Amino acid sequence: MVTRNKIAKLVSDTPQPFRGERPAYLGNAPSRPASVLMLFAEGAAGLEILLTKRAQHLRIHAGQVSFPGGKPEANDDSPAVTALREAEEETGLLTDLVTIEGYLPPVLTSTNYMVDLTVGFCNEPVEVLDDILCPAPEEVEEVWFAPANPLVQLEKFEKYALIRDGQRRHYWQVKDSQPMIWGATAAMLRQLAVLLVDAK
Repeated sequence: MVTRNKIAKLVSDTPQPFRGERPAYLGNAPSRPASVLMLFAEGAAGLEILLTKRAQHLRIHAGQVSFPGGKPEANDDSPAVTALREAEEETGLLTDLVTIEGYLPPVLTSTNYMVDLTVGFCNEPVEVLDDILCPAPEEVEEVWFAPANPLVQLEKFEKYALIRDGQRRHYWQVKDSQPMIWGATAAMLRQLAVLLVDAK
């Protein structure tokens, strides 16, 4: 069972370096920065994790399940500030309800964003937070908490390939997830699953 203590042992106080490989199809263009909030809260049967479904009209990653987040603004002095601001804008979750635990290694997306993973924990249980959450329709179609344990089991992840612009691209998908979790969000969850296994 995934717990706050187990996750807390994996994070660092400062943003971590990228540990993956850069796929050839991204070329040499510099990655653009972004930050998401991987947010946990206590549910009836253990930790739950905050997820959103992106609005269908968005230009990139439309309709995909994601963590709240986005690009930094000029006055954001850390990825955590970006992630908290974006989470409040997208879900209505007030920043003073969140305690930042630290950072996991960033994930590079297929759209060439280097996404810092800010890990936080809510100071209120899921049953209270459900009454607070309110998706911003211009960005988010739906927001909810899902049980975390099934989403951080390594055997739940399947690797797929697709051909785009004549090049093969690989992506991860969470088996049997509804709505389907795939792409960058699945990669972030799988990274946490790997770290939890390695920490045993």
